[in-house]
Amino acid sequence: MSDFNLSAPTIVLICACLLLGLYISIIGLRHYRTVARHYRRLPSATDEDASTAVKASVIVYTHNDAATIVDYIDSLMSQKGVDFEVIVVDDASSDYTANILDGLKEKYPALHTTFVPGDSHSLSRRKLSLTLGMKAAKNEVVVTTAACCKIQSDRWLHNIVRHFEHSDTEVVLGYSHVDKMSQKGLSRWYRSFDSLSTSALWLGYALLHSPYRGDGLNLAFRRRCFFEQNGYARTIYLHHGDDDLFINQFATGSNTRVEIAADSQLTVDWGESEARLWLDRKELYTFTARYLKTKAFTDRRLCQIARWLMIIAGAATIATTLPNIVPTLAIALILITVWGYEICLYRRTARALGGIRLWWSVPLFMLMQPLVDIVYRVIFRRRKSVNFTWRRN
Repeated sequence: MSDFNLSAPTIVLICACLLLGLYISIIGLRHYRTVARHYRRLPSATDEDASTAVKASVIVYTHNDAATIVDYIDSLMSQKGVDFEVIVVDDASSDYTANILDGLKEKYPALHTTFVPGDSHSLSRRKLSLTLGMKAAKNEVVVTTAACCKIQSDRWLHNIVRHFEHSDTEVVLGYSHVDKMSQKGLSRWYRSFDSLSTSALWLGYALLHSPYRGDGLNLAFRRRCFFEQNGYARTIYLHHGDDDLFINQFATGSNTRVEIAADSQLTVDWGESEARLWLDRKELYTFTARYLKTKAFTDRRLCQIARWLMIIAGAATIATTLPNIVPTLAIALILITVWGYEICLYRRTARALGGIRLWWSVPLFMLMQPLVDIVYRVIFRRRKSVNFTWRRN
């Protein structure tokens, strides 16, 4: 049955569903749209002869990476178009990493090493490692990364460092992502979605001139900023926060640049440990999020609420108007349009950020995400003490 004479409550519900859909599409998804648009406008190819006068110090964190450290250092030292030194900080590796690094120093004069003693407790070992690297660095620009990353291009470092040719640039946010081939198990689809949506949020807001965190595996800033902020003194009581809480202290829309070109991204292959390390990273970023000054989380929550309200308004419309199919068709058109737009934007963003290009699971995962996050927050709350340095891990 079709009847175009709709009651006032029905019209209100349909309009509410439409307005919520518009809010989701225009406001709620703008960070996805911003990242995808920015990536699409990047030059299709990098000038292989381009160089920069900016000198950089690359601080590499390593722990038990003997199996991959040689290939990693070879890739790093082959970077073109930039004058740089490398400082590898060995966090008390128990394998042959230290011995291998000693041999590599003979091959590469610009390679320097230091280490964190194994008996260093009641502090953040990663923050201590980076602090040692900062003190050893000789150049004005520092780039932090880790030996677990794979460098995809010999122009990676140049692409990151070139932004510092502008005197007002103090932070460059690079990006790293998990190698898709290392993601296993049925839950890999959701892990990929959750990681990508999180990255799209902070990258999108940085491109919208509201940066609030970075990626410590691909991050650059001026060395003086580190000492002006007294290093990690404000978060010395936390194990984590070197790439979000620290950056949140001084990154602004005017002093921060974003670099996400394909040959500027790093990939991480965690192998069989991927699922566990994804959970560890989710826990640490969930914990530190409470200390971040940003409106991004509020905007995301409003969008998540709007999705559920849209579903409720649509369901109420259908339930109260059947067997009249006109309201049902109107609601179906709204939902299909919004979901189709979500899928389209997500796939474009996944292409930009090296994620799995999901299809019909995208609207479902977007609905599920706030519920899943609540479950994880309850689980993480039971062990929140492990995030503090007074608690030994």
